[in-house]
Amino acid sequence: MYIDTHTHLTYVEKYDNVEQIATSLQEKDIQKIINIGCTIASSNTAIAQAEKYNSIYAACGIHPCYVDAVEPNYLTTIEKLCSSKNVVALGECGLDYHYPNYDKKRQQTIFLEQLELAHTLKLPVIIHARDCHTDMIPLLKSKQQLLQQGGVMHCFAGDLQQAQQYIDLGFYISFSGTVTFKSAKILQRVASVLPQNKILAETDCPYLAPEPVRGTINTPFNVKYVYHKLATLRECPIEQLQQDIWQNAHTLFHKLNT
Repeated sequence: MYIDTHTHLTYVEKYDNVEQIATSLQEKDIQKIINIGCTIASSNTAIAQAEKYNSIYAACGIHPCYVDAVEPNYLTTIEKLCSSKNVVALGECGLDYHYPNYDKKRQQTIFLEQLELAHTLKLPVIIHARDCHTDMIPLLKSKQQLLQQGGVMHCFAGDLQQAQQYIDLGFYISFSGTVTFKSAKILQRVASVLPQNKILAETDCPYLAPEPVRGTINTPFNVKYVYHKLATLRECPIEQLQQDIWQNAHTLFHKLNT
C-alpha cells in the first residue's frame, strides 16, 4: 500500500492518459496521491481532478518560478481554493535560485505571504527549496510562529545537517526518484539515517523518474521504486516502511483522514 505525497498530474500536456493513470491507481496499490498546484490554473486543475477521482487529493499554491505572473488578489483566490474539502495543504511554495534572473525579493515576499495564509487556514505547507538553503533555513527560523501546522520539504536535495535543521523546525523530509540515482550518494546517506517518523516519499511526476525507468515520463506508479530504495538504504522491511510513511502522511496532512 503506497501513498505518493507529491504529483503533478495537472501537467496534462505531459500525459496522453491522465484518466487511465487516475483510474488505475488502486489496482497498482497506490491508495492515495496528493496532486500539487503550482499556479492558480494548475491549482484549479488539481482540485478538479481530486473531485473526479477518489484516490486523488489536492494542494494549492504558487511555485517560486511563477511569482512574476501572480495577480494582486492571488491570496484571496488561493484561500477560496483551499476551502475545497479535497485540499490537504498549501503549496507548493518556496524559493528557487537555480535559474538565472530570478527575483529573490519577490520570491521571498510571495513565499512569506503564503506561509501566513497557511497559518491562518490551519493547513500544512509543501515547500520547494532549490539552491536556496542558506536563505530558506534562517527565513523559516524567523517565522516559526507561522509553522504550527507543519510542512514538508519536498523533493529534498540537501545534506544531513540541513535536513536535521528542517526536522527541528517541525518539517518532514520527502524523497523523490533522485534518491535512486547512482550519483546521489549524499542524499542516500541522508535517507539512510533520518528518523523514520519524519520521512515521506513522492514521485514529483512527470519529472524525476527513478531508476530503473529514469528518463521516461514519470507517473505515480513509480513511487514504489522510491519506497524500495528507501527500504534498502534503511535496512527496513518494505511493509514497515509503507506503514510508517502512510502514518506520517496522514499525521501531517490531517485532512487525508476525513
